[in-house]
Amino acid sequence: MRKADKTVHPVKLRGEDMRKWPILGKRQRAIAGALTKPMTTTALASAVIPQIPSVERTQVAQVLSLFIKRGFARCVNPQAHSGKLYELTRKGALEVGRLSNIGGIRIIKHGSMDDRVFALVHRSVVLTKIIIQMNRHSQDGPIDASILRRWLSRHYPICFPVFRENLLKLQGHGLLRYLGRTLTGRHKLFMITESGKAVAERLMKETWN
Repeated sequence: MRKADKTVHPVKLRGEDMRKWPILGKRQRAIAGALTKPMTTTALASAVIPQIPSVERTQVAQVLSLFIKRGFARCVNPQAHSGKLYELTRKGALEVGRLSNIGGIRIIKHGSMDDRVFALVHRSVVLTKIIIQMNRHSQDGPIDASILRRWLSRHYPICFPVFRENLLKLQGHGLLRYLGRTLTGRHKLFMITESGKAVAERLMKETWN
């Protein structure tokens, strides 16, 4: 009768584990699996809440910094002062795919629209008016925030602090993208994203129906 193999295999060093499994920990795996499209830290935190309810935006930012250092992610618009977007590099996407194949990570497939984000916009008159107005003028290219506020004020008076707060909220959820300032440096330029267009079109459809 053949004897059982009693060979004791040595425990691998942490450094070797790090090279074999670069994406470790539940939080890192959740964030990597959710980063299937360019996203802000705020939107990314919202996407991983179902898996990690206690996750905070600062923790997401720390993980992204680690991913960038290891070459798994990159910032799409590093020149932006706020609303920075992050995405996986080819190296990061390959690693996420490898972990997904062995069940070590769950990839979140984002649709054209997040129902939670749509509900957030739908509940707010200001958010609804901003995103619809941006969609109407999407063919005009980047839109000056001051001009956008002027358009809204014609039918819906809105003070600057409230307008700015809601504009940044739409940017944080990936519905608007900050492109920089005008040539004079006095005003900010924004464009609506594809996700923002999807939200605006659904709002218009439900309003008219």
